[in-house]
Parts: sequence; structure tokens; C-alpha cells
Amino acid sequence: MIIPAYNESEVIARTVRHVDEFFAKEHIDGEMIVVDDGSTDGTGGVLAHVKNTTSPLKIISFSKNTGKGAACKAGFTASRGSWSVFMDADESTTIDTWNTFKPFTKQFDILIGSRSIAGARVLKRQNIVRILAGKLGNKWIKLITGLPFYDTQCGFKAFHERTKSLLAYTQVNGWAFDIEWLAVAQKTGFKIKELPVEWHNDTTSLVRPIDYPRVLWEVVNIKFHIKKIPPRA
Repeated sequence: MIIPAYNESEVIARTVRHVDEFFAKEHIDGEMIVVDDGSTDGTGGVLAHVKNTTSPLKIISFSKNTGKGAACKAGFTASRGSWSVFMDADESTTIDTWNTFKPFTKQFDILIGSRSIAGARVLKRQNIVRILAGKLGNKWIKLITGLPFYDTQCGFKAFHERTKSLLAYTQVNGWAFDIEWLAVAQKTGFKIKELPVEWHNDTTSLVRPIDYPRVLWEVVNIKFHIKKIPPRA
């Protein structure tokens, strides 16, 4: 389990505890990696405290904020399990979602959560501006990258250890990192499955309106970047 965290002091202890309880309930011999991406609100102190009361918890700390993509890459690089599950610190999609993903682990290399396909449940929606921006953004992502998915930005994804090879071709550190990871994975022949999730909007999300055009511009750069990547033999 990999959890990127930036200024999540109010929720990170709860999230770590829920993951720990899930591991125990499901008898999972797993590891939890929290990447503190240069937090300035005391997240590091909370993690240091909770580490003493939690099953194996590894904390990776950055001295300054580098971006969600960089945090996830560091966590994936450090992970040792056959599957690495990425989950947002605010638990917009909860850890028990893994139980609905497990049946697909034999047929696919990457499993991605989606709020936009049949079977998904959005319990608390974003405001209308974010919803429209997301829909338009997804159309742009599909057009530019050729990715067929309806939701590339949901914060619940799982990657098999064999997909670590794609990290050598990734360069985006910000919000568009998962678009790049999926585009590289598709180019190099990995099998990806989009699965419905239950999702609860976090009104304190750190994504700002100015981040949307930045992500859309990064998508253009991703298109030209993946052209240079050779298909997997």
C-alpha cells in the first residue's frame, strides 16, 4: 500500500489505522509506505507517532514538496510486494476496494479505479466547475494520448511489480503523472483494466483551478514523450 501525503496531518493517522485494520482483517502480509511530500503542517510528526502503533510502516520523507508523481514513484520504487496499491491519503476511495480488484489480478498488469463507468458510486460529488473541467479534461486526454479510459485521475490504482520497468520512461512529477504512467504502460504492452469504485469527494482537495490547464499542457508533452519509447518486445 502506497500513500502519497502532502499536508495531511488531520487525516493521515486515521487512514493508516484503517489500512492496518484491513490488513489484519483480511490476513494480508503487506507493507504500508507513506511518502511525506515535504509537508509543512506536522504530517511528519503524526506519522512518527503512529508508526509505533502500526504494523510495518515505512515512511519516506522529502525535504520539500516535489509533486504527487514524484511521491508515488518513490513509493513504488521502494515497494517489495507483488502488487502495489496506490491510495489517496483522504480515503476518497477506501482500502476495502482492493477486494473488488483482486479477482482481476491474474489477467491484468494494472488496475485503475474509475468514477465514470457503470457500477461506480459517487457518494459526494465535486462542484459543477470541477465536474465540467474533469469531463472536458478526459476528452482531451483521450484525444491526445489515445488512452481509452474514462477516468485516469482517480486516486486508487494497483500496479504489478513487473510494471516497475515503466518507471524508467516516466518524467512527470505533478498531477498528470498517472496519465503518463498509463500512456507508457499502454505503449509498452501492459494490460490495463478500468474498474468502478465508490468515491467520496474531499472538499479540502489540494488541486487548484490553475492546475487543470497545467495538466492539459503536460498531456501534450506526454504525447511527444511516449513517441520516443520503443514498444515492449
